[in-house]
Amino acid sequence: HRNGPLIGALAPQDEPGAERLWRVIVSDLPAADILRLANMPARMDGAVNPLALLTAARPSSSTVGPVRIDDPRSDWRAGLASTFREELRHAENIFEARPGARFARVRSISEARRVLAELGRLDARRGAQDHAHNAFHGALLERGLGAGEVILTALKIGETIAAAMIGVAHADHYAMLRLAAHEQEWNGCALQGLLVERTMKSLHADGFRIFEVPGDDACLFDFGASREPLYEIEKALGWAGLPGVARAKARRLIAARPGLAAAVKRLRRVQPRL
Repeated sequence: HRNGPLIGALAPQDEPGAERLWRVIVSDLPAADILRLANMPARMDGAVNPLALLTAARPSSSTVGPVRIDDPRSDWRAGLASTFREELRHAENIFEARPGARFARVRSISEARRVLAELGRLDARRGAQDHAHNAFHGALLERGLGAGEVILTALKIGETIAAAMIGVAHADHYAMLRLAAHEQEWNGCALQGLLVERTMKSLHADGFRIFEVPGDDACLFDFGASREPLYEIEKALGWAGLPGVARAKARRLIAARPGLAAAVKRLRRVQPRL
């Protein structure tokens, strides 16, 4: 995902102004050890992102932008890699063979609460349950589902949830926040990819054209994501945050040097035997 601030008309457009704003932001933050901002674009909705102007900002290792789908949508689907189109067709065939299989956009808050609870159970099964994220997404749904600012979609078999996804919407832009599926129970059927594709198809019909897709860089490019320079900031806010910032810097240095990265990988394989 790209991340960035909401930019108003009075946002600074140069480095000195951005540095002044940054000092105010940092001074007003709650207690924390590390401030980490990742995958920030240089521009947001045509406006300069002041956080990307900061001296603390550095180029991100990721260069993945959003997926842009203009008209007709069939051109976008035809432009995907043939292997990925085949994976989507395979997932469609397996899913649609089940009686009662359907894509759904969840609009009632009572059903949204049920789907969110299932998302929590799916995350718990793969050891990724986070009660703070559950509470945050629950608050998002309560506040934004009815207004269309938060969108919840799902693949269902009857009333059983096979996969679900939460995203936020603004104008013609949709950003996916959380996605989970019963992948292991579907013999390798790519339910997550199918849900993303069905959601994009549905929202494109409603006028959406820009999509922020979840996943690693390879997954994003499968969906036709564009490339753009992104920036990141990592700052220790106290002594306790210094080791974490130092570890992150060391990882970046290692990743930038293939020979050193290979040596570290060999050492990790040997280390358990020592």
